[in-house]
Amino acid sequence: MVKGCSNSCIQWVLFTFNFIFVCLGAAISGLGIYFLVKSMDFKQIIDTPDLGAIIVILTGVAVFIISFFGCFGAIRENSCMLRTYCFTVGVLAILLIVPVIIFIVYNYKIDDVLEKQLQTAFKEYRINSSQRSSVSAAIDSLQWSFKCCGYSGPYWWSANLPEFSDSTAPASCCLEPSPGSVQTKCSLDQVKFQKGCDAELRDLLKLFLNVMIAILLIIGFTLLMAACFACVLANAV
Repeated sequence: MVKGCSNSCIQWVLFTFNFIFVCLGAAISGLGIYFLVKSMDFKQIIDTPDLGAIIVILTGVAVFIISFFGCFGAIRENSCMLRTYCFTVGVLAILLIVPVIIFIVYNYKIDDVLEKQLQTAFKEYRINSSQRSSVSAAIDSLQWSFKCCGYSGPYWWSANLPEFSDSTAPASCCLEPSPGSVQTKCSLDQVKFQKGCDAELRDLLKLFLNVMIAILLIIGFTLLMAACFACVLANAV
């Protein structure tokens, strides 16, 4: 058994760290799953970082499992379990560098990706039912979901596509897309969303990437601290 107040404090600090990481691991996995599922709706428009989202999910699962055993090891004062925990946590903290690098690289590429892929997709938009594709449906969904209109704003439509030269915009700038709706366009004075989708999507992606980079760096640093506490506790039991 652990002797002394200092070791007892280390034991409870380690348990508290790991309990927090159990919850945080579940939250990270949930966020990664949400981003992955949400991005599937816009695959026809923009190449979203699926690999990064998958790594985030796996990281969350790994943090959850390892931290759960860390909690158990701290309470039971199991030397073997604590040493195993110390090693696996150290490895996991180092492996977190991979998703951080992926997110940093993608963060720098967002501007080019949006300018090329998103603008190209918007120019392929059609309101004629015989010419409509999954791209057009995805853009309708994007505009309503993100409360935006056009690549750079409502007037983008009339300036770039002949179908909207009569100062109109797609109905998804004004109404929620509905399979049974017969309205395909609306006048610019009826448009609800004034911001362009480029700005809205850019801000959201950058926010997600920056938040995940910060979270992963904090987790990596804190896991290394937890590993040090585990090593101290393992040598004391």
